Amino acid sequence: MKRNLLSIVALLALISISYSCKKTIVSNNDIRDITGSIKDISSEEGVGEYIYNLDDIYKIKDEPNVLPENEVYNNSNPVLLSAEIIDRVLYVRINAGQTGSGQVTIRSRSGSVYRDDTFKITITAISAAEAMTRAVNYFKAGDYVLSESHFELVIAKNASASLSDAYMGLGFSRMRLGKEEDSYGYNDLKTSRGLNPSNVDAIAGLSLLDYAINEDYTKAISYGRETLNKAGEFVFRYDEKLDKNDIRLNIALSQYAAQLFDDCLATIQQLDATYTADTSAGDFKTQLFEKLQELVDMYK
Repeated sequence: MKRNLLSIVALLALISISYSCKKTIVSNNDIRDITGSIKDISSEEGVGEYIYNLDDIYKIKDEPNVLPENEVYNNSNPVLLSAEIIDRVLYVRINAGQTGSGQVTIRSRSGSVYRDDTFKITITAISAAEAMTRAVNYFKAGDYVLSESHFELVIAKNASASLSDAYMGLGFSRMRLGKEEDSYGYNDLKTSRGLNPSNVDAIAGLSLLDYAINEDYTKAISYGRETLNKAGEFVFRYDEKLDKNDIRLNIALSQYAAQLFDDCLATIQQLDATYTADTSAGDFKTQLFEKLQELVDMYK
């Protein structure tokens, strides 16, 4: 009798387990179809990053208000690239100077089911000279993301003849992208000047950043004067809108911030020979400030 009772209990347990499994199999979560895929990437060196909003790619069939959870399940070539998901956005970053192929697998989950989507990345090499040409052209076109990645590529290839200009271009790209995490390109510009002390574009960039970001007005004035001493008719080679007048204005702004008001007046008069101000007037500093504002509006 006891054995029969145990058999019945065991049978009930098996039925219960079977029923639970059957419920899981037919549950709403398990019959969801996950759709979407990322296309293979085939590109030349220089594009540093590919960005995908995964909510726009992976969907659940017939359930537009439900989104699957995604993870980077596999990266077959971490030397070539990195892949990470931040706030449901996938960032695929190509490591500068690396070529070859790799595969990334994104696993999407919905309830108790999942689906893997694998795409291939193939990166082919370009020469350092070609990378430099593209970097400059992207910068001139205002595409500072691509100019940054191509200048990085020139540096990764250690093209000695172009290194100073590559670091200079990288610094200006990061300056214009406002990349605080990279010190707005300041260290790149210092490296550029170290490689070539006559690189006036790098020196000009240091002057601009020492005023605007570092608030080191003494250095800003010094670098500005060095720029104009080396190139009296200075024009930034990658953007002709930045020239000697902008550097003089940067010097004048730095002099005002450093409370060198007489020097500031003299520099302003280099920009506008007709300008006069009474240094003994009670509102002398206000006059200078208003004139500087006028010049900023003129040269911006």
